[in-house]
Amino acid sequence: MSSSSRSRLKADELGSASTVSSFALLSSAEKQRELRQVRTRLKYDDSSDWRVKIYTSDRWRPCVALCLLMLYGTSLFLCYQSFVRLPEPNDSRTGWFMESSAMNVTRELAASIGHRYVSTMNEERSAQYLEAALRGLAESDSVRSDVTVQVVREQVIGSNGLQEAFGFQIANVYNNLTNIVMVVTPKDGVSRVKSVLVNAHYDSTLGSPGASDCASCVGVGFEVARTILMNSSIPLYSPLVFLFNGGEETLMQAAHGFMATSAFASQVGAFINIESTGPWGPDVIFQHTDDWTLSAFAKVAPYPRGNSVAQDFFEMGLIPADTDYRMLRGISEEARVPGVDLAFLFDGLAYHTREDTVERIRPGTLQSMGENVLSLVSEYSKVLGVPGYEDEVYSRASGRKGVQGQVFFDIGGMLMVVYSAQVASVLHSLPLMVLLLLSLTTVISEPSVMMGHIRTALSSVGLCILLPCILGGVRALLSGHPISWYGNFLESALVFLPLASAGILLSCDGLREQRTKDSLGFGVLFAMLGSLTMMLGMTSSFVTASWGAGTIIATVLQTKLSHLGLMLGYLLPSYFGCSIAITTLVHVIEKIGITGSMGGIVGIFLTDSVVGALSGLCVVLVFGSLTPHVAYALGAYKKRLCMILAAISIASAILSSYMSFEKNPRVKKGIPYTHVAPKRMIFQHIHKIAENDDSIESSMLSACSLDAIEIDEDVMLPWKLKSLPNIPFDSHDWVSLYPLNFLVTGISKEDNIKEYDEIQEIWPRFPSLKKSSFFSVAVDSIKHYLNDGYEAMRLAWSQTSLSPKVQSLKRKHFELDTVFPGWAVLNITGDIVQWSLGEHVASVDSTNAQHIVRYASGPYTTVWRFWVDVPKENSDVTITMYVKHFKLAPYAEDILHGIKRWISPATVTTWQRTYHL
Repeated sequence: MSSSSRSRLKADELGSASTVSSFALLSSAEKQRELRQVRTRLKYDDSSDWRVKIYTSDRWRPCVALCLLMLYGTSLFLCYQSFVRLPEPNDSRTGWFMESSAMNVTRELAASIGHRYVSTMNEERSAQYLEAALRGLAESDSVRSDVTVQVVREQVIGSNGLQEAFGFQIANVYNNLTNIVMVVTPKDGVSRVKSVLVNAHYDSTLGSPGASDCASCVGVGFEVARTILMNSSIPLYSPLVFLFNGGEETLMQAAHGFMATSAFASQVGAFINIESTGPWGPDVIFQHTDDWTLSAFAKVAPYPRGNSVAQDFFEMGLIPADTDYRMLRGISEEARVPGVDLAFLFDGLAYHTREDTVERIRPGTLQSMGENVLSLVSEYSKVLGVPGYEDEVYSRASGRKGVQGQVFFDIGGMLMVVYSAQVASVLHSLPLMVLLLLSLTTVISEPSVMMGHIRTALSSVGLCILLPCILGGVRALLSGHPISWYGNFLESALVFLPLASAGILLSCDGLREQRTKDSLGFGVLFAMLGSLTMMLGMTSSFVTASWGAGTIIATVLQTKLSHLGLMLGYLLPSYFGCSIAITTLVHVIEKIGITGSMGGIVGIFLTDSVVGALSGLCVVLVFGSLTPHVAYALGAYKKRLCMILAAISIASAILSSYMSFEKNPRVKKGIPYTHVAPKRMIFQHIHKIAENDDSIESSMLSACSLDAIEIDEDVMLPWKLKSLPNIPFDSHDWVSLYPLNFLVTGISKEDNIKEYDEIQEIWPRFPSLKKSSFFSVAVDSIKHYLNDGYEAMRLAWSQTSLSPKVQSLKRKHFELDTVFPGWAVLNITGDIVQWSLGEHVASVDSTNAQHIVRYASGPYTTVWRFWVDVPKENSDVTITMYVKHFKLAPYAEDILHGIKRWISPATVTTWQRTYHL
């Protein structure tokens, strides 16, 4: 407030111009006494209008600062309760979930057996172990007498002919994968009731023993089954199905096989999928099918954690990952199954690395998830088995006709709130309407003044996001070291968060007194964001809408409760902001190691800039409508503090660019990796086979990086590999990882194959694709789609209204021989009308001429047969085969010997061959 405004206010309070004149003649002590009386009247006179209530003295700054400290302290305590505090592991109460028992299963899979890649014998050993353990459990004398238990080993063969994978269409084929299924059925005549499915996968990804992902999930599922079978006091109203599937890391193949072919799939009435993104926990619900299953979780889970933000991120494709949840909810729109997706959340530094070990799993993590799953199984069973229970208890749950979406959030991991999108559409828009009404009709006489406050809020938010974004990009470009802060959350926080905090406070200059109006400006901005995001269908709009609602509540309560009203009004919004900011920042920064890179100059700065902008956005959520209050509490120290914060960020960015966290002094600066936070790398021994014979045309050893730091061969490659001659790196050589080949950069070395005999000792023959005889097939009707020329030919099997047109097609039969069980990718180029891989044909490019097929087999399968139909007049087909085996020739192992401890490697041998058919 300007000095003239202060004088006018004093004049109004003293009563008249003559009073002002007499006031000027008073002594200094008398002036101070008179002003104290004015301030007392402003604070305690009920007749004074709350709309002009202001902080007119610096003496209120400590009170406001104290309230802010208490407010954020409470919010952080609730975050601690939600994310850090876990239940004590139960190791003695045998009738309840025991973490030690679940850890025994986890330890057997991850430590004793180890890497469990699909198609390997280690995965088969895992299946045998689980089958034997479940049969032993089913045949135990301690099993309750009111149930029957059945253990089945299922082999699944099939294809998801049109699957979305990271935005790409593929055909995903599986051949003889193994699922272990336990079915628990009550004896009291409920066998016809729909069953509850609990799912976890026992395979692991390349280069990882998979203790958390997902041996721990199998351990939880196994222990939930044991607890139910041993404790007859747990009521069962429906059958239970425990599925331990052997193919999630190959893009959910085994779960698809269960839902498509299992005799038990049609009876599934609800499911619980157990997953992990890191061993530290805790478990959160991050996806649901928009129905009663979410409300049931909120009602019965002892430790309910999660919010709508993750659901929105998944649905918008912002999280480049997927789980069995997608398959379990139904492989068609007509066969939708309700359910939830639960996952361990933190320590993504170990996720999909060799550091995902049993020792890294935090005590209490499995206990928390186990108790949640156990309670959820019991409630789901009651919903499915007790007539009318769902309508009675969950009649207002979303998922009914015409209702889409649910808003949910937890409070300190102790309580979860759930309400429908219909309610949210009103509730999240209400703050905007109320604030606009207050702004335009009550608080100020001219709308332009409020627009000024909104512009101030916009500039604060813009600077908060823009400044750390620019700092991150400039730091990476000038130093040449992207993500130099990786693996050290404190360092990344020091680089981005101080500058973001300075940015949001900078524009609040001159807003130190009229707190009510200024807060309304920020409140209107957040209320607008909440209303807009809700209109876009984002149920996470509760976060910004809560800041708008908090502004209204705090404004009203402050008139009666003074500074206590500030705390009460903003408690929930500040908790939401802190909780989501911490979760998002930690999770994203930990997962930066698997986000890939665009390469080139853009690849250097892009990741740092994105993390900087995200850090600014998180600071915006934390400060919210409290920004003007924070600026007031700082007073004259605000600018000085902003300068200090900016200096901290800049200094941290400089140190981060040139400081190595690796203790080995021989490691080049700018390499942030440690054995705790390793770099993920894949090493491929690639052999290109001639089309007309079985000779090897060329070989290479190629390495790729899964993050923004490109491979520095002086630091990251073993010395024997480093000594080989360089050849150009080509992402087409990495189609075996499709579609990840578009996200990697790397380095390739020429292999002269001096040890050809060693290769032949392991591979007496090489993988091949054989063409069988083909024959013509008549198609009754074909639909042509034209767009700037011929684009596609599709079968119209059911559209009898189309003019019949008989077209002769050639059916070409092929046989893929992988020699050893393994994975494969086929790049099929040609005018494919239909194939044996599914009802639809997956197309890669706009001409529908290129088709990608991913394939994985069980440990005893080496041959796969399929066919494609092509037009007779355009029957040419080109197939490039990429077959992966998880073994290396001895000399290749010797070349790769000596990989750094801070690198988490995965090694494969790939066979490439192109056929023109």
